[in-house]
Amino acid sequence: YGLGDDKIDDTSFAAAANECDEDVATESEIITEKRYTINGVVSANRPIGGVLEDMVPSCAGTLFYGAGKWMLKAGAYTSPVKTFTDDDFRSGIDLDTKVSFRDTFNAVQGTYPSKDNNYITSDYPKISDATYLSQDNNEESVLDLPLNYTTSTYTAQRLAKLTLLRGRQQMTFSADFGTEAMEVEVGDIVQITHDRYSFSSKQFEVISWQMAVNEQAGLVVRMTLRETSQSAFAWNTSDATAATVRATIVPGVTDTATIGQVTATNTGFVDGDGTFVSRVTLNWPDVVGGNFSHYEVDHKLSSDSQYKTIITPNSLVNLSDYKKDDVVNYRLRTVNTLGATSDYTTVGAITVVGDTTAPAVATSISASGGFRSISIEWTNPTDVDFSYVEIYRSTSSQSSSSTKIAETASDYYIDAPLSGNTTFYYWVKSLDLSGNISGFSASASATTSLIESSDIPADTITETMISDDSISTAKIKANAISANELAADSVTSGKIEAGAITAAKIAADAVTADKISTNTLSAVSADMGAITGGTLTLGNIVVNSTNMEPTSGSGVRLENDGDVAFGGQGQYVAFTASSGKILVAGELVNLNQDALAGRDSATYSVITSTENLTNNLAGAGFYSFVMVGGGGSSARMDTDEYGSGCGGGSSGIARFSFKWDGSTSLSFTRGSGGNTNGNIGNSGTASSFSVGNTTLATTNGGGGANNNVGGSGGTATLSNNVVTLLFSYTSDGKSGSSAAEGGGAGIDFLDPTNEAPNATAFINNTSRSGGGMGTNQLNGYSGLNSDDTTPTDNNAVNFNFMGLQVTNTYRGGNIARRNSDSGLTAQGGSGGPFCGGGAASANQNSHAVGGVGGYGGGGGGRKDDVGGGTGGQGGNGALYWKKL
Repeated sequence: YGLGDDKIDDTSFAAAANECDEDVATESEIITEKRYTINGVVSANRPIGGVLEDMVPSCAGTLFYGAGKWMLKAGAYTSPVKTFTDDDFRSGIDLDTKVSFRDTFNAVQGTYPSKDNNYITSDYPKISDATYLSQDNNEESVLDLPLNYTTSTYTAQRLAKLTLLRGRQQMTFSADFGTEAMEVEVGDIVQITHDRYSFSSKQFEVISWQMAVNEQAGLVVRMTLRETSQSAFAWNTSDATAATVRATIVPGVTDTATIGQVTATNTGFVDGDGTFVSRVTLNWPDVVGGNFSHYEVDHKLSSDSQYKTIITPNSLVNLSDYKKDDVVNYRLRTVNTLGATSDYTTVGAITVVGDTTAPAVATSISASGGFRSISIEWTNPTDVDFSYVEIYRSTSSQSSSSTKIAETASDYYIDAPLSGNTTFYYWVKSLDLSGNISGFSASASATTSLIESSDIPADTITETMISDDSISTAKIKANAISANELAADSVTSGKIEAGAITAAKIAADAVTADKISTNTLSAVSADMGAITGGTLTLGNIVVNSTNMEPTSGSGVRLENDGDVAFGGQGQYVAFTASSGKILVAGELVNLNQDALAGRDSATYSVITSTENLTNNLAGAGFYSFVMVGGGGSSARMDTDEYGSGCGGGSSGIARFSFKWDGSTSLSFTRGSGGNTNGNIGNSGTASSFSVGNTTLATTNGGGGANNNVGGSGGTATLSNNVVTLLFSYTSDGKSGSSAAEGGGAGIDFLDPTNEAPNATAFINNTSRSGGGMGTNQLNGYSGLNSDDTTPTDNNAVNFNFMGLQVTNTYRGGNIARRNSDSGLTAQGGSGGPFCGGGAASANQNSHAVGGVGGYGGGGGGRKDDVGGGTGGQGGNGALYWKKL
C-alpha cells in the first residue's frame, strides 16, 4: 500500500496525522514536541504486515480494514460520537468484567532507538503504578513494548503510560445493535446507558465492528466494546524522566555488572481456597553496564548444602518453595552476554513467616434453654481462611472466668447435659487455618429448665422403678412432699438425717405430748407457753429460788422472787428485788454526759507533742478527748507613744468521746503556735487526731495579727463516720483584739447554746488583757496602771473543767505597761490553757514583750518605741485525754 492507493482512507489518516502533529510538553511546560512521530528505516524485503506492526505502536494507533478501505485511529482521546440505550440493543450482552491474570500487566517497559544516545537501542524508563501493583497482590507483571520507530524518550514514556492506562480498562462486552450502529467505526468512543447493568453514559471504545444477521432482529451490527475514559489518555509532565546519555563503550569480555542492595521481604498471602501461601520476595536495583545478560539467583534452606538457581533477566524473584519458620539463604550474581559472571553478593538470610492475622469475631450469637441443655447459634466470619470456632462457657457473665467446652466448624452447638434451672453464659472465638485466634465474641446466656411434677402423669413412676438410695435430699424440691403423700409409719427415725427437721418444717400443733418419746429435747425454737418445773437449766442460764451468783462461765440467772444476775463469777451485776439494791462486782464506768463532754472535775492527762497514742493510753475502754491547734501570734508596732500591737487569734477546739478497742492505731499530730514576724504575725498550724489511717478531728490554728487587725480564729471539724461518737462538739477560734495593745484571743470551751446558755460568748476585740475560755466570767485580768506589774483580779470566779481549777494560773494573761524612761521591760501575762496572752506596751527607752498564749490561745500584742521587744507567740496545740 502506498500513496494514491484507493484502498487507503485518506480522511482517517489525515485526522490521525493532525492528532500526531499536536504539540505536547516534555518534562517542563516550556519545551514541547510533536505528540507522535515515526522515524526509522524500512527494509524493502520485510513483510508488509511486520512493518505495519512496528509502525502502529508509534502513535498508539488502531489500524483496521472497513468499508473496503484501511483506516487509522491515533491514540488520543476524542469525545463520544454516539450514545446507545436499551432501545438500541438487539441481543443480550456477553460481559467480561476482567481480563485473565495472564493478560493483565501493571508495568510497561521496552526499548527504543534513542536520538539522545546516537540512536543506539536503549531502555526507556519503566512505567508502573502502585495502585495496580496492590490490586495484583503486589506481584509485578511487566508488558514488554518495543517502540522501534520512536526516538524520543518522552514520546516513548507517553506511549508506555497510555498503553498501561488503557490496558487496565478491563471491562469488555459484545452485543448486537440496530442499524444506528452503522454510524460508528472501530476506534470511535461511544456512550452506553443500560438500566440492568447500571450504565449511565458510560464510555466505551469500539474494538470490533461487523454486519451480521440476527434470527429475531434481522440485519444487525455486532460490536465488541471495551471501557475507556478520558483519564486513560492522561499525561502529566511530572511523569516524564529525561533520557540518560551515555557514551558508546565496548564492554570487555569479562566485564560484569555489580548488584546493589538486595531486599528480602515476606510477601505471603491467603489464597482463594483459604490456605496461606508463604512467599519470600527478593528485589534489587536494575544493574547498569557490564554487557549485562541475566541474573543467577541462588537460594536454599540454611540447613542444606546445595543451592538451587533461578536464571532471570528481572530484578525481582519470588520464592514459594518454603514454609513458615524456614530460614532461607540467598545470594545473587550477574552474567554478561559472553557468559562471564560477577562475584556473588554477600549471603543473606530471612526467616519465613506465616499468617499472623486473626480472623474476624463471630457475630449474632444467641442461646436458648431446654431441659438440662442449651442451644447456641452464631454467624461465622467470612474470612476465606476461617477454620472453626472454640466455644466457652461460664456461670458468670465475665468471659475471664469461662472454660472452653467444644470446637466446631458449624454455626450452632447444643450443650448437654447440664444442671437444671441454671443460667449459663457463652462466648465463641474464631480460628483460621494458620491457628490465629480472635478475641471473645459478645456473650449470650440462657437458663436450663427442670421437669415439674405437673409434667409427669399420675402413677407413671412406681416404687419398683426407683433404685435404692437414688433419691437424695438435694433432688427433692422444697415442700414437694407433704404429710398426705406419706404412708402411715413409713418414716422412721432411721430414715431421718440428723438436723433435717427444723422448727420451720413442723406445722403448728403438729407435735403433741403423746408423740414425744424422749427425755431430752435439743435445738427447740418455738413458743412453748408456760413451762412448770423445779430447776430449768438452759446452757449457763439457771432459774431456781436460791443462789444468785452465776455458777460458771458467763450467763443470766432468773429467780422466781424477781432477782436477776448478769455476768460470771467475780464479774457480774445483780438486782435484789426485796431490797431494791444493785450489786456490782467489778469496775463501774461513769459514762454520764458531763464525763463524756469533759465538763466534770476529773483530772485529764495532756499530750503536747506528736505521738502514736496506742501505747500512751490506758488500754481498751471509753475515752474523752479535748484537742486544740496552735494559736496565732500577735503583731508588733514600733511607733512613738501608743500604737497598735494587735493580738493573735485562737485555734479551733474539738471535744469528743468514743470507745476504743485497745488495738486500732490512734495518733495525734500537734499544731504549733505562730511566731511573731514584725507587723504581721504568723498563723498557728493545725492539730489532728487519726483513727487508723483516717482523720477523725482537725483543729486549725489561729490566724496571725496583721498590722492594726487582730488575727482570725481557726476552724475545727469532726468526721462522724470514722468511729461511733458518744459526744462531739466543735467551735471555731476567736479573733484577737484589734485595739491598741490588743490581747490574744481565748477559746470557746463550752457550747454557748447548750452548755452555757446564761453566759455570753467572749469575743476579745477590745480588751488589752488576754482572752479567757469563752464566757464573760472567765475573762483575763483587768488592765493595769502605768508601771504597775502587779496583776489585779477583780473578776474572780470558781469554775472546774477537766479537773483544772480556774485560778490565777488558768486565766487570760494580764496587760503590762511601762511609761517611764526606765529602760525596763513590760512583760504581758501568759495565758493559761485555752486562754490568750496579755498585751504589753512601753515608750521611750523601755521594751515591751507580748504575753504567750496558752494551749491553743493567741499571743498578746506588743508596742514600743525602741523596737527591742517582741510580740506574743501563739500557744502550741495540745490533746487532753481521760479514760472514763
